[in-house]
Amino acid sequence: MPFNIDDDEYVAKLLTQDAKKTSQTYDLVGIDAFSSKRSRPGAPKPNTNFLRHIIRQTDSHNAALLAKEAEESSSRLRRMNREREKERTEAVDRARRNIEGRLSPPLRHKDSRKCHSRRRADNDGERDRGRDPLEALVGPLPPPPEPTVRSRGRGALKANSLGIESRFSASYDPSVDVRPGSDAEDDWDEAIEAMRDRQKWKQQGADRLRAAGFKDEQVKRWEKGGDPLEDEVVWTKKGQDREWDRGKIVDDDGDVALKAEWGRLR
Repeated sequence: MPFNIDDDEYVAKLLTQDAKKTSQTYDLVGIDAFSSKRSRPGAPKPNTNFLRHIIRQTDSHNAALLAKEAEESSSRLRRMNREREKERTEAVDRARRNIEGRLSPPLRHKDSRKCHSRRRADNDGERDRGRDPLEALVGPLPPPPEPTVRSRGRGALKANSLGIESRFSASYDPSVDVRPGSDAEDDWDEAIEAMRDRQKWKQQGADRLRAAGFKDEQVKRWEKGGDPLEDEVVWTKKGQDREWDRGKIVDDDGDVALKAEWGRLR
């Protein structure tokens, strides 16, 4: 049978034989079995001195580069440490000046203005929460008179009662530290005063409604607590503020916020 190099089976057979032969040679001579050529006895030898010189020069160059990089890294680290120490020293100095109270006057004035603004905002919020329900219609109430402190009920102190320190004395007698009188009289006085306050409040509210332009029938219905009739409802005209828009304002940024209306209806 003629040998055909294009036959896959023949090529595989040749490769198998070559592999077996190479394996046997490797067992005898080692790695030289895979060398395609063997050096001839008269072949020229390489210049090993030149090669060793090149290797030494390369090692010296690499060592010089490593030393230079190490020196630059150490210098950069020392510079960073000096800057960090400088910043720490400046921070300690600033803290010491603040503790000693040596702040500049403009900064103190600025802080005082901020505190004053916060206190003024808190006071405005307290006034909004405690305002009169008729204030949006007819304006704020006049300033109330100074209240009179009165003591009522059982256990009320007399005008010439003892101080708080005397109550801890061994000679203190609680039976003499009360105002003589009956509880029924005190309750009657409280009821009379409450009724007068109610009448005074209704009279002031009626006067304010009349001053705002409300009719007498509407004022009387308000005093009785009745609901307004359909023909008495005041409808908002075109261009006026709607009821659900009352108290809403648009600030400079275009945001809608709630703010109390101090004054009469427009």
